[in-house]
Amino acid sequence: MFSIGFFEIILIFVIAVILLKPEDWPNLLHQGGRLFKRIRIFSHHLQRSFDAALEASEIQNFDKKDRHLSPKSLPSKDSSDDTL
Repeated sequence: MFSIGFFEIILIFVIAVILLKPEDWPNLLHQGGRLFKRIRIFSHHLQRSFDAALEASEIQNFDKKDRHLSPKSLPSKDSSDDTL
């Protein structure tokens, strides 16, 4: 999907160093850090919501798949054959 490698990051850094004045660097780094923090928080919440949805889906599938194993549908001990 969207993947930035090590060399792309270095290239962006070199271009930023060339184009930006040194006085702008602290503000740029501060804004970049805030953006990175927001992205991390968003991805954490997104992962938690996916995990919750997956768990709910697995519980529903388990309930539908194993409904025939309810105690009412199991044979009683009195009617079982012990001969094999």
